[in-house]
Amino acid sequence: MKGWRFLLAHHRTPHLDRCVRIGRLHLCARCLGVYPVLVGAFGVQLWLHGRFPALLRGRDWEPYLFAVLVTPALIDWIRGRIDPTSGTNGIRILTGALLGLGLARALYLHARAPFTPPSLWMLVYVGAGALIGLAYARAHRDPGPPAIGS
Repeated sequence: MKGWRFLLAHHRTPHLDRCVRIGRLHLCARCLGVYPVLVGAFGVQLWLHGRFPALLRGRDWEPYLFAVLVTPALIDWIRGRIDPTSGTNGIRILTGALLGLGLARALYLHARAPFTPPSLWMLVYVGAGALIGLAYARAHRDPGPPAIGS
């Protein structure tokens, strides 16, 4: 059961406030937004076979839309790494849902035509954003009060 608990809430005990509690279970708030939306949006795209209204048919906008959908979650995640007391679960769920939409579109594009420039750009964007965010958070994290005797 411990493995399932980690998948549902991968936060350590001091950070369980970033989870939504349902009964005895803790569910990561951002993941609660990401995964249902990702699965649902990916399923809708499969069902529609990629047919979208004329406004959404072009591929030139894909990387920009992806960036718009994913960036709020990256910013909120980085902010939470710098200041663990920042943010709310409502914001985490909302940014997670936007992230889920972006990831569903990237996954669908990659499933239809693997390793195309838009899908590769999306992968690089998320990976680079996470790495840069971790480096920035590490450099700007409040170390807390000084140790006794220092």
